[in-house]
Amino acid sequence: FDQFVSMNFIPFLLVTIVETKKSDKCSDYNFYTGDTQNFIKQCSKRATLSFDYDTPVISASKFNDDDFNIFFSKLRKFEVCIRVQNTKLRRLAFPAIRERADARCPKALAAIVIRDNPFLEEIVFGDSNNVRAVAIPTLMVRGNRKLSNETINRLNALKAGARASKRNSIQAFGECSVPNPLRNLSDLIGCEWLHGDIKIDRNQRDLLPPQNIDFLRNLREQRTPTWLCQNEIINNSNLCIHEDFEKFLSSRIENLNMTISENCEVVCSGGVVTLDYIVSTIAGHHCAIIRGDVIIRNWTGDASVLQGLRSVRKILGELRLEGNLQLKKVDFLTGLEEIDVGSNAKSAGVIIKDNPMLEEVQLVSLKKVISHEDIAVIIENNPKLTADLDEWYEVAGGENRTKLLLTYSEVHDGAGIVPLLIKITAAFVFVLVLVLTVYWFGWGTRWHKFSGLVPDNAKTPVVTRH
Repeated sequence: FDQFVSMNFIPFLLVTIVETKKSDKCSDYNFYTGDTQNFIKQCSKRATLSFDYDTPVISASKFNDDDFNIFFSKLRKFEVCIRVQNTKLRRLAFPAIRERADARCPKALAAIVIRDNPFLEEIVFGDSNNVRAVAIPTLMVRGNRKLSNETINRLNALKAGARASKRNSIQAFGECSVPNPLRNLSDLIGCEWLHGDIKIDRNQRDLLPPQNIDFLRNLREQRTPTWLCQNEIINNSNLCIHEDFEKFLSSRIENLNMTISENCEVVCSGGVVTLDYIVSTIAGHHCAIIRGDVIIRNWTGDASVLQGLRSVRKILGELRLEGNLQLKKVDFLTGLEEIDVGSNAKSAGVIIKDNPMLEEVQLVSLKKVISHEDIAVIIENNPKLTADLDEWYEVAGGENRTKLLLTYSEVHDGAGIVPLLIKITAAFVFVLVLVLTVYWFGWGTRWHKFSGLVPDNAKTPVVTRH
């Protein structure tokens, strides 16, 4: 009897153990057929997510609201590829993860990829952050602009204790995702770190070929592994890159394939002129065209550094000199030939005002100021400034397209308001003398008649009646 029991009981016990292990593992393929809800129902309470014949990609985009977090709330081990991209999730949690797992994912990416989620603030692995680093699969966290610095530091600490892998990548604080498709380079403004592909080619109808790529001047390093992408700046007929900028880009971007157009004008970005702007955008760049407004406001530094603007031939924007308390002379734009604010701008092309010490503006090469507003040139409240009015009338397209309120202290180059006042004064004196002369002779005649000095032989008019 004892032998019989043992022979029948042991197989029963073994079968029970095997079935328990299988029941603890989720390998339901309904996820592939689009039946996500059934997949969640069958697998959300299991401890292991692993597939025998393939490595599936589980995307958070197929889950409703917070179902993704609920699904992974009890999983201790998952050998799958997880993608959390472009979601509205604010928090991600894998609280039950305990056992080491990994997965072979397509395109040589990490097992878990969390990127380009504009609202995501927190990522948690383990319960109360108590989890072994070896339990975390390869991990890429990039382009989540609101992700907290605390989370980033915690993830870096976790990966520091794990096996090194080139697939691991943790973002910087405030890192932005490059829009896909990229429609406007201005979308990249304000981002210290960028993640994604900056792709500009002839097939992008919404984005015009750039005439400058000055935003890359702030590039400090490229962290994306070179084996993941191809870096090219080629076949851009309107893009001008000087040798110094070429060297800079080559030092920041590995394996960069770049071709430079010859005999082209360098286009630089406009902005408020500060010392930093001069150093980063103007000095040594030989800018021929500035795209954007050139605003010199409240300048108090050494004006000699502004001489870097001498190479500028054209401004595609507004030229504004305003509120400069110490600026005496504008002699750093002598090469400027044209100012064009553009058809969409609602501004004059030249605005010079509120500069108490300004005495002279040398724009000797300026030929025209193009503005679609009624007034193209505004000059006012510069008490020491002298200028040739006719020259401003000419470049603006007529006297009626200018607003010139000037107080002149001296004659400047034989022109200006002083000569005009002299002419007016001379004309007034001439008319006055003429009137007095006529009046004097008329008065003299009446005086002669009154004093009896009219000759006796003077004929008296005779009136004849018919």
